[in-house]
Amino acid sequence: MAIISIIIMVILTPAGVSAVTTVTGHMGQSVQIRCPYDSGYETNTKYLCRGECSVWKTKDIPVQSGSAEDQRFSLDDDTAARVFTITITDLRTEDEGTYWCGVKRSKPLRDLYTEILLLVKLDPTKPSAISQTTHLPLLPTTGTSDDSNVSQSTPTFSVKATQLPTSSGSIILYVCVSLLVSGICLSVLVLFSTRRKKLNTLSGSLSSIISQRDSRRHENQQ
Repeated sequence: MAIISIIIMVILTPAGVSAVTTVTGHMGQSVQIRCPYDSGYETNTKYLCRGECSVWKTKDIPVQSGSAEDQRFSLDDDTAARVFTITITDLRTEDEGTYWCGVKRSKPLRDLYTEILLLVKLDPTKPSAISQTTHLPLLPTTGTSDDSNVSQSTPTFSVKATQLPTSSGSIILYVCVSLLVSGICLSVLVLFSTRRKKLNTLSGSLSSIISQRDSRRHENQQ
């Protein structure tokens, strides 16, 4: 069973595959994919295959020598340098994926391929959707209906953002005042309790002195 799986993988894998080349482009811009080839293939048809490029399936070829299925793709073959260049304009996120630089050969020979991994990233020179939303309150409210709708909904967030610190400050101030009042009340209660204890002690001492004096008077009278 393992041998059958290996045979199937070999059949489905394009022949003459070299190491994977990673190409990075930015959304909305252009990117070039350079595909070198060996001497002797200057007059052969070159093409770009997208996704799986198997002999058993229909190939997705957006561009090849002399024609293009997708007008954003173009192919330029420099036979002197033995390099054909694929140019993709107006890059989109769906363009990201695996491609194959193909050189067509006469049957029964299988075509030659170079695997390409295309990565599409956001253009760093353009603000992201988050930064645009953040700066929208600075724009004038007049304009198209779409801009006005966005600017009308955005101030709601900015108003909430300015009110939050005030609400938090009020809560903190309220808590501090409450703690201060509670501390003052507690101090008054402690002071009152201390003075009351002193009065009780003094009162008890006076009562003891008076009792002793009365006892002495009573003894003297006897």
